[in-house]
Amino acid sequence: MHTFLFDIRLWLVGYLLVWAGLIHGHEVVEPTKVETELAYMEAPAESGLVDVLSRPVSNWQAVDVLSNFGFRKEAFWIRLVVRNISDTSLYQVARMEYGAHDFVTVYQLNDQNEIAKQWVLGDRVDHIQRPIEDKHAAFPVKLAAGAEQIFFIRVQSVNALILGIDVMDASQHGQVLQITWLLAGLIYGILLVMAFYNFGLAVFIKDKAYAVYVVYVLSFLLFVLVLSGDGYYFLWSDSPELNAYALPFSAAWLMVPSLLFPYFLLDLKHHLRPVARLIQAMVVMVFLFIICIPFLALSDSIKLINFISAITAFGMLIVGAYLTYLKVPIAGIYTFAWFILLVGLTILPLSSLGYIDNNVFTRNANFIGGVLETVILSLALAQRVRQEKEARMHALNESVHAQQEASRNKQLFEGLFHNSPVGIFQAKKSGDILAVNPALVELLGYESEGEIKRKPFDVYRQFDGARELGRKIFKVGEIVDYESRFTPTQGEPIPCSITLRAGKIADEPIVEGFVTDIRERKNTQKIHELMEHERIQSIDHLVTGVAHEMNTPLGNNITSISHIKELLNDVQTDMERGELSRKGFEAFVEDGYALMDIMDNNLQRMSGLVSRFKQLSIAKMDIEQVPVNMYEYFHEVLASQFQLDGSVKTHIECDQNIVLSTYPAAWKMILDQLIDNSVTHGFDATQSEKWLHVQLSKIDGEHWCFRYMDNGKGMDADTLAKIFEPFFTTRRSHEKHAGLGMYRVYNLVTQVLKAEIEVESHSGFALQIEFKAAS
Repeated sequence: MHTFLFDIRLWLVGYLLVWAGLIHGHEVVEPTKVETELAYMEAPAESGLVDVLSRPVSNWQAVDVLSNFGFRKEAFWIRLVVRNISDTSLYQVARMEYGAHDFVTVYQLNDQNEIAKQWVLGDRVDHIQRPIEDKHAAFPVKLAAGAEQIFFIRVQSVNALILGIDVMDASQHGQVLQITWLLAGLIYGILLVMAFYNFGLAVFIKDKAYAVYVVYVLSFLLFVLVLSGDGYYFLWSDSPELNAYALPFSAAWLMVPSLLFPYFLLDLKHHLRPVARLIQAMVVMVFLFIICIPFLALSDSIKLINFISAITAFGMLIVGAYLTYLKVPIAGIYTFAWFILLVGLTILPLSSLGYIDNNVFTRNANFIGGVLETVILSLALAQRVRQEKEARMHALNESVHAQQEASRNKQLFEGLFHNSPVGIFQAKKSGDILAVNPALVELLGYESEGEIKRKPFDVYRQFDGARELGRKIFKVGEIVDYESRFTPTQGEPIPCSITLRAGKIADEPIVEGFVTDIRERKNTQKIHELMEHERIQSIDHLVTGVAHEMNTPLGNNITSISHIKELLNDVQTDMERGELSRKGFEAFVEDGYALMDIMDNNLQRMSGLVSRFKQLSIAKMDIEQVPVNMYEYFHEVLASQFQLDGSVKTHIECDQNIVLSTYPAAWKMILDQLIDNSVTHGFDATQSEKWLHVQLSKIDGEHWCFRYMDNGKGMDADTLAKIFEPFFTTRRSHEKHAGLGMYRVYNLVTQVLKAEIEVESHSGFALQIEFKAAS
C-alpha cells in the first residue's frame, strides 16, 4: 500500500515537471509584427493623467523591459507605445505579467492626446469590467497597417510592483491562458490530492505531524489563490474588499503550520529543545500578528510578514541542515524539500529583474516550488510512517524476545533455585516462610518444603542469633556473609554463612536469605593458617640459619680484632717505656699476620655464604623458556661436570627425540645441585661402584615425570623430612656446605617450573619432579 502511494507521489512530481517543460517549450518566438516602446514614471498616488501628461519628457525613464520595483506607496505610470510594422491590420493583447495588482487603470489616447478608451482593472476593483477574460490585467490593442497606439497605464498596489507587460496576438494569448489554466489546475489538483490523502492518514493513524501537514497544504493552497489572483477571479470577484487583507492574512496563517510541521516531524522538542521553544514563541507571535492585521497599514503588514517569512525560511533551512548533519531521521528529506521551496521563491524575483529568462515557468516558480515541497514532505511523512512501523515491529520483536528471555530466565532461575547447593528461603516480616529450596531442606534435616513451612519458628531456633538477625535486617536492609551456626534436626552444629536482603512483594515487606555450609571453607582456612604457620617457620629457620652461619666467622673476627687491640696496646706500652725489643716486635708482627689470616678466612667464608644466599632469589635469575631436546641437554650437562670422574657411571633414560618447551637454565641448576649432593653427601670414599641415573617419561598429555637417582648411602627419615629446609646440611662443620642447595632446587621447581617435587624412599637417593610442558 505504502509503495503504491509512494509511486503516485513520484508520478505527480514527474507530471508537474513534464508540464513545466511543456509550458516552457510552448513559448515559441514568432516573427515580430509589432514594435513596442516602454517608459515609466513614479508619481504621487493622487496624481492623475493630466498631471502626468503635463510633466516634461525627461521625467520618463525609457526601458527595454519593466522589472520588479518592490513595495512602493506611490503610483507607477507606464507609457506603452505599440507600433504595427506589418502590411496588415493587427489585433494584439497587452497583458500584465503579474496578476495581483490592486489597481490598474489603462488609458488609450487618440492623436489629439485625448482619452479614447479607459479600462479600470485590478483585484481591488468592485464590479470589474474586463475587456479580455484574463485574471491578469489585459486589454486589446487594435492597429491598422503601419499605425501606432499610445497607452498610459497607472499601477498602484500594496503588493510588490512587478510591472512587466507582454504584447502578443490573440492566438498567443489563448495559448498562454490555456497553459496558465492547465498549470493552475495541476497545482491545485496536486495540493488537493495531497491534502485529502494525508487527511485520511491523519485520521487513521492519529499523528499530529500528518494533521499539521494537511493544514499546511490547505494554507498554501489559500496563499496561492490569493497571490496568483485566482481567488478573486474565480471565488470572490464580487467582494474585492477581501483582497485588502487576504495576502497578509494568508501569508501569516501559512507560517503557523510551516513552523509547527517541522516541530512535530523532526521531533525538535527532543533533538533541539531551544529551537523548539523558539518555534513555540514564534507561533504565538504570528497569531498576535494575525489579530493585529486589521489595525496595521496594509503595506506595513505585508513588508513585516515578508521579513518574518524570509528569516523563518532560512532559519528552518539551517535547522534542517544541522539535524541532517546529526543524522536525525527524515531531516535530510525535509531540508531538501525546504530548499526546493526557497529555490522557487528565489527564481521569481530573479526573473522579474531580468537576471534569468522571464517565462511562464519562472513567473510561477514559487508555486511550482511550493507544490514540489508539499509532495516531497508527503514522501517524508511516508518515510516517517515506514520507519515508525519498522520501529514498532522492532519493538514488538524486542518485546517478544524479552518475553522469551524472561521465560528462559524464569526457567533458569527456577532451575538454579531448585538445584542450587546453597540454601535459599523467602519469608514474611511476620515470620511465615513463603518458599525454600531443596538444598535448605536437606541442610536443616527436614523431609520436605511443606514441613519447614509448617514449623517456621522451629526452623529459626535452629540458627544461632536468628532473632537478632531478623530485627537487624529491616533496619539495615542487607546483611552479607554473616558467619553463624545452625543445628540440623539430627547431628552436630554446622558453621554457616548467612546473607539476607530486605525487599517487598506487592508492598508487603519480605526477607530473602541464603544459607551456605562453610565447613569446607573453614577447613580450607585452617589449612591456609597451617601453611602460613609453616611459611613463617620456614622464614624463621632461614633467618636462624643465616644468623647461625654468620655468627661463627663474625664472632671469630670480633675476637681477632680484640686480640689485635691488646697486642697494639702492649707494643705501645713497651715502646713508651723504652722496653720494646727486636724480638718482642717480631713476635707482634708474627701474631698480627696470623690474626689477619684468620680474619681474611672468616670474611671469605661470610662472602661465600652471602653469595650462595643471593642465589636463592628466583626473581634475579635470567631464565627463558625455549624448545629443548631433553636427551641432548641432559647429556651435555652430565658431560660438563668435572666432579664426575671415571669412578661414577651415568645413565640417561629418555627418548632421544623428545623436544619440550621449558627452562634449560633452571634444569641445569637443578642437575648441578643434585650431582654435587650425590658426590659430596651420597657417595662414600670406600664405595667401589658408583652410578647416577636420569630418567624422563611422559605421564599424559603435557604432563611429564623427571627422576634422578644415585646409589649413595641415602638418607634417614629425619634428614628426608628436613631436606628442603634452608640451611639444613648433614655436614655443618664444613664451611662450604651451608645447607642452601636443596632449598634452591625446591624454589626452582615450584616457582619456575610450576611443578611438584618429591624425594622418594630409596636405598640411595631418589628425587621425582612432575611438571607440565608442551612438546
